[in-house]
Amino acid sequence: EVLGSLGTAHYSLGDVRRAIEIFGQALDIAQEIGNVLGAAGTCGILAEILVEHGLWADALSYAEYAAQIYAKAGYKQDAQKAQLLIAQIRKRGEK
Repeated sequence: EVLGSLGTAHYSLGDVRRAIEIFGQALDIAQEIGNVLGAAGTCGILAEILVEHGLWADALSYAEYAAQIYAKAGYKQDAQKAQLLIAQIRKRGEK
């Protein structure tokens, strides 16, 4: 949670590179401790940030991971949101 807040603060201040690094650290920790839903949420955030900056391939990987985790956990609404993001990424990435 603390890293997520720190990542959000850096992003709000325009330091996208540092925000991505911090969210990456948060993802590593979530995966290390087995917090799969936390990892999925962090992946969703990373995907959205990367979409905003045109980094389609990386964004797609994170969004797909989030969708997979949410679907397995039975979080239908979150899985649908991730699937919509995947569709958006694929559509924009083709241009």
